[in-house]
Amino acid sequence: MVTSKSHQLLAGRALGLNVIRSSSSSTLIFRKLASLHPGKARTSSFLIVMASRLNVYAEKPMTIKPARPTKNQTIFLSNLDQQLFFHVEMLFMYDVQSPDTGDVVDNVRNALAEALVPYYFAAGRFRVNEQEKRLEVECNGAGADFAGAYCDSTIAELGDLRIPNPDFRKLLVYPVDVKRIEDIPLFSIQVTRFKCGGFIVGIYTSHIVFDGISGCQFFSDIGRISRGESIAAKATMTPDRTTLRSRSPPRISYAHPELMSLPDIPARLLFNPASYDVSKPPVHAFKTFSFSLAQLDLLKKRAIEGGEVSRCSTFEALTGHVWKARTTALGMDPSSRAKLFVAMNIRDKLKSPALPDGFTGNAVVAAPCVDTTVDSVVNGSLSLCVRKVRDAIASVNEEYIRSEIDWCEVNGHGIIDLPGGMIITPWSKLPFDGVDFGWGAPTYIAAPVNDRPEYVLVLSSCKGDGGVDVFMAMEFHKMRKLEECLSI
Repeated sequence: MVTSKSHQLLAGRALGLNVIRSSSSSTLIFRKLASLHPGKARTSSFLIVMASRLNVYAEKPMTIKPARPTKNQTIFLSNLDQQLFFHVEMLFMYDVQSPDTGDVVDNVRNALAEALVPYYFAAGRFRVNEQEKRLEVECNGAGADFAGAYCDSTIAELGDLRIPNPDFRKLLVYPVDVKRIEDIPLFSIQVTRFKCGGFIVGIYTSHIVFDGISGCQFFSDIGRISRGESIAAKATMTPDRTTLRSRSPPRISYAHPELMSLPDIPARLLFNPASYDVSKPPVHAFKTFSFSLAQLDLLKKRAIEGGEVSRCSTFEALTGHVWKARTTALGMDPSSRAKLFVAMNIRDKLKSPALPDGFTGNAVVAAPCVDTTVDSVVNGSLSLCVRKVRDAIASVNEEYIRSEIDWCEVNGHGIIDLPGGMIITPWSKLPFDGVDFGWGAPTYIAAPVNDRPEYVLVLSSCKGDGGVDVFMAMEFHKMRKLEECLSI
């Protein structure tokens, strides 16, 4: 049986901040993170320890409730939702050289309260339904967390914003005093102004509540309200997931070797209050790798010339390249499986029944490739890897999705068998670079370092030049090998 500790590694535990309260005011002063182990730092001079240190002074987080009364209801969570008991962290960076951003903290705080009226479910809390053995969302208006903050640096002094920096976790509001699953806020936001006038909006949101598409819509609507615009005409969101219930009776039509059964609901096995403490330095090295449009085109050309595929998308070629490089750098047993999962939006896959109009929730599955050995990936061609990626994506149709939901219903609490593999998510395909809080598009969108080494993010370069960035983790002593394998 898989241990509870192993289960925690699967979901990617959310990170917290170590803070101390100033004796002279209500300000919270963030304690600097300890330096990394010197032995590891010597072997990898490029590590995240080289990034700039930040002095961030944040107000005590406050609870923001919906601006007006909202409905009380309990939201059913699908078997797909149950697998995603972790929070997603995002940093929207705005290098605004102007003192006129002084109102941004108040604007975003007030906008959040307004946005929580149509998005009332984001102000709720988790609840365990003991009778049905499922996690649910109780829409009780408990609220979201918010903090305003100030940093005594300029955005320019941060250097290259693509460099993962442990101190960037100071730009987020993490849960405090969480002792039960029911205590966890589903959404939090921190707005940090810099002395140059620029600001960074840190968002911490439950993946169960929002996937990338619906989350981007929520963030954009907060921005619209903070700019003085109305979202009333488009506020027809529904978090109803009942169309994602298992069939009656369940009908499993695929073998689903990519799934494993858990002895209890994932949330209960994965919940660990200690995971919100990040006083310790990260245990993996993180790096952002940039790929220009020319490099991406070259990868596509190589994949096609290899003979395994006659065509492929840029994302498929990049995913094959990253999968091959990461598998090589890990140095695993050649006979073991090189597991790959590709996060996929399934909104256009579901027809019988379809998701409701205005669906705002989680409609993502992980397209699996779990039948390929490490040896095949490492010593095979890029073209082979890209074909495997294409086959995995093509395998996800409505029957596969319904079968996965039914498998989880019949076999207990199912979750993807991720340890030793990787899951790649194409944030670059989502319009995050359009999230505007009143001062234009973000200069960059980043993810902070975390404890989810299996997760790989494809980010927009925010340059409009067709390039992308890949944010990923690796063991310290293997990061140099990963760099070599990813070079084009």
